[in-house]
Amino acid sequence: RVAITAGEQQKNSTVFPCSVMAAVLLQHINSYNSWHVPVSQLRKEVLWFCEMLIKLGCVIDLNEEYDIISHSVAMLSPVVVLDGDVVKVERNPSPDLKAAFQFSHSLISMGRRRNELMHSAIHPALLAKSLSYPSSLQHLRHTYTKLYHILQCEFIFQPDALNRDFTETLEMLMRVGYVSRDPDTLLYSFTEQRSRDLLVSLVEPFLESYHHAWLFTISYLPRTPEHAQGVRDLAVRIQTYNSVLYHEPVQCSEMLNLNVIENAVMVLVRMEFLTLSNREGRSVFCSNPNRFSDYCVELSLLLTPLTSKL
Repeated sequence: RVAITAGEQQKNSTVFPCSVMAAVLLQHINSYNSWHVPVSQLRKEVLWFCEMLIKLGCVIDLNEEYDIISHSVAMLSPVVVLDGDVVKVERNPSPDLKAAFQFSHSLISMGRRRNELMHSAIHPALLAKSLSYPSSLQHLRHTYTKLYHILQCEFIFQPDALNRDFTETLEMLMRVGYVSRDPDTLLYSFTEQRSRDLLVSLVEPFLESYHHAWLFTISYLPRTPEHAQGVRDLAVRIQTYNSVLYHEPVQCSEMLNLNVIENAVMVLVRMEFLTLSNREGRSVFCSNPNRFSDYCVELSLLLTPLTSKL
């Protein structure tokens, strides 16, 4: 894969309608705990999200020869089914092991489809998450930069292009009318809360997963090199902790994804909160617990109000 700038990333990126539907359905699950959506409402929201992505420069095939809902349901089957005038995400509430596996499989399958949008929308999603309330340009840039660095192991960004990515993304969102600047206060804000919510829903699963991984790491990880913990072993412990702590209510499949958890740990190495004691074996220990603790608090504030439920 080749890292490209935000402007290039948006231009001519191909997006599939079924990925858009997966994102909308997952947002209903995470925000409203709703596992079924009326077809009329879902069609409206999917088309609206598609139009937003098209405005951002993406290419989406909205062929009038087929119905976007029935076609997307077929692509997402058997996890998603059409039942009369309602689209349902299959979920077996039985507590037995097989049902629990089916539940996780549904979320993982939907999450994989939703994440296909990330190559097209990562920069607008980061800026949307940074703009939770009217902000000055300086504060907006500071928050965007912090999120950019947090997810540097998760997504490929062009080296030394942070300022350009930020500027291009902000200008693009202002050009299409999703972000405005108050001429009196000079504060930037999103003009449509719904558009912001949809963009934020793409990046929040990763941030929430990182947050939980970091909280476990600072509580568990040794402070001395002779007691360093292997990165893979640490990731497995975090995965087990998340699965036991949240069990079926976990609605973010990234929290159980070992690759995402390992990335959450390795970005701490890049930030120098953790130190590699054995680069070949990738063992780490917490070399700077005080700064790490402060940074966990900062991430909690960035995730507000998402962390208010913890």
